[in-house]
Amino acid sequence: LFFQYNPDGYEWGDMHWYHLISTDLLHWKHLPVALAPDQPYDCGGVFSGSATIVNGTPVLTYSVLCQNVTAAAIPVDMSDKGLQQWKKPDYNPI
Repeated sequence: LFFQYNPDGYEWGDMHWYHLISTDLLHWKHLPVALAPDQPYDCGGVFSGSATIVNGTPVLTYSVLCQNVTAAAIPVDMSDKGLQQWKKPDYNPI
């Protein structure tokens, strides 16, 4: 499960993507933040997006506030069943 998250408080702003996993949808394991605004093209925060599979690889795509662009992230380690770490490829923004 991914959702928008502001680590600075309950108000809207500085959006990140938080990450949880569950095997039964009742008990959840909190994982590290999946996406944070850490690139120049992420100005304004990491906003709405989606997750999909492209050629067997999970891909997160998201929009940013200050530009009319979309960016993507892929898993750092595909053997990690929790997909706990994500990286933003050099081809960003899309």
